[in-house]
Amino acid sequence: MNRFSETACIISKAVQKYNFVTLFEDSNIAIMCGATSGNLLSIDCDTKEAFDFIGGELERRGLVFPHVWIFRTGRGGGQYLLRILEGEAANIPQAKSKFEDVQVWASRHFVFVPPTTHPNGTPYKWQTPEPLTMLPYDTLPKVSITALEWLGVTLKKFSKSENEDDAIGLPEYAKNLSHASRDTLKNGAEHGGRNSALCALSKDLAGIGLDEGEVESALLMAADNCQPPYPSEPNDTPIEDIVKWAFENDPKPSRSFQSRKKTGGAIQDWQRAQAFAMSYDWRGNFPGVSSYARRVYMACIERARLDSRSKVHRAAAREVAKHARMRKESASRYLRLLSGRNRDYKGRPLFKNVKAKPLLKWHGEEKSGAYKFSFAFGEDSAISVQYNAIDILLYRNCTTENNTLPGTDAEENAFHRLGAYAFGIWRALLAQPAKSLYEIAKRLKINPHTVKATVTRLESAGLVVFSQSEGLYIANQLTDAQLAIIAADRGTQNKAQDRRERDRLDREKHANKLVFEAKDWYKKNRRPATGKKR
Repeated sequence: MNRFSETACIISKAVQKYNFVTLFEDSNIAIMCGATSGNLLSIDCDTKEAFDFIGGELERRGLVFPHVWIFRTGRGGGQYLLRILEGEAANIPQAKSKFEDVQVWASRHFVFVPPTTHPNGTPYKWQTPEPLTMLPYDTLPKVSITALEWLGVTLKKFSKSENEDDAIGLPEYAKNLSHASRDTLKNGAEHGGRNSALCALSKDLAGIGLDEGEVESALLMAADNCQPPYPSEPNDTPIEDIVKWAFENDPKPSRSFQSRKKTGGAIQDWQRAQAFAMSYDWRGNFPGVSSYARRVYMACIERARLDSRSKVHRAAAREVAKHARMRKESASRYLRLLSGRNRDYKGRPLFKNVKAKPLLKWHGEEKSGAYKFSFAFGEDSAISVQYNAIDILLYRNCTTENNTLPGTDAEENAFHRLGAYAFGIWRALLAQPAKSLYEIAKRLKINPHTVKATVTRLESAGLVVFSQSEGLYIANQLTDAQLAIIAADRGTQNKAQDRRERDRLDREKHANKLVFEAKDWYKKNRRPATGKKR
């Protein structure tokens, strides 16, 4: 069955179950402006005069359909929708607007679009062709922000702590470095400040848990980028001495990790769970399913790391499945297993031979369908050991390496069905080749048989080679274009697109279900009109 017929089948079943013909009858529709919708920007005109004026200015600058979508609102005004090329723009409320009755919404702000009906009973109407099945992110071309300077539009300013762009192109550990250290690592330092910059970088690298060899390797890279390259003068301190100095002077990271920003440096539950996961006997406690259970648990850790504001975290089965590299249905089953609910909805055991103590605490489900969970600590759970800061640093590198996800479509396509740990092993070998399969398994805490099977598949795909002359397993450094060729040879060139389409359908079906249930509840529970004013 191809994707079109599969989609048609899903829609047909949905129509029968939820009566989609009337599902969105009398419903309003809103779009989120900003990065969520591909840097969507709305010029909101409250009056007809403001709408006509802004329309004339846009047309005079050549900003017309399809670069601008236009619709009229219920109060006589209207809105113009555009997408910004350079990034998310800043909002301009009426108080800061250059023009009367004109606001600009471009960041985390909803705007209603046709066929929404205004409270006064007037429907919103498209002035440009109705998008129908088109979405702004897919079809609305981008325009440069310079074309809207006359309107006062500027890019949204992020605080320095929020801006992570300077970590792009650097090793994974760079996200834990200070911005100054990242700059030194990427661009080096100029003459007169090279020694102090490299010393600060070395102490930062040692503070985040890198060993002496890794720190020296990073410093050599930064030294080559210095102007002139370091060392170049007799009085310059050797790199080996800088590394030695860093480890002898109580190295501490110059930047608080993301999870510690609001906690005063306290060790987080997800960090304790991470240290526990790397020392836990998965094969003994989860016989036959240890690899799957471990991957789902590590996926929960990743979700908790991204949302570390409280001890109770949320994650949709789809998100867990993506991080664990498995199907959504399988992720749901293992989430039940890890939380001590080893039975399906009919009371039948999901896994007969597993009697491990719970690793997660279940806190129910949200209205959106996302699961709420926390990590189970205490005598009644498997996590009864207390982990200190040394344990956290000891286990952090291998878990980060092991839980890496493909970052581009080319990577996702090329590594499809090569194994759950294929991308992590490839990344680990890029950073440091290994002499044996056992060394890879020991470094990444993976079963040696799994490593052997995965490396064999990576070799057959041309992603990893064993160098007879050096006696090392080496990962091939490949561009996205080369990865795309590998994916085409394996017949997996469209897998990333297929996954996004499945995710989109899942979200759409769930949203439609919620709308139907809400409207059904309203019809059953609303009070009849009495004709009296409230």
